[in-house]
Amino acid sequence: MILSAVPDIVAEVMSFTVHGNTVWSEWEHRGTRPDGSAHIMRGVIIFGVEDGLGAWARFYLEPVQDGGGDHNQFIPQQLGIQP
Repeated sequence: MILSAVPDIVAEVMSFTVHGNTVWSEWEHRGTRPDGSAHIMRGVIIFGVEDGLGAWARFYLEPVQDGGGDHNQFIPQQLGIQP
């Protein structure tokens, strides 16, 4: 995704932890697409640190459907279990 497609994007680090030379971080990105629809993504970004600088990153971000139910509905659905 090209960030300019969401000109008012705001990225927030929700939490992070450092383990040796690796930083695990949880992110939320919010903004408005040019067509007026909401842009919401959440997930994890893992950074490798070398000499005090970010050397690499792995992005595991997914679009979020805001107001789309809760885990009591989602998990059985994903597992194919009838509630």
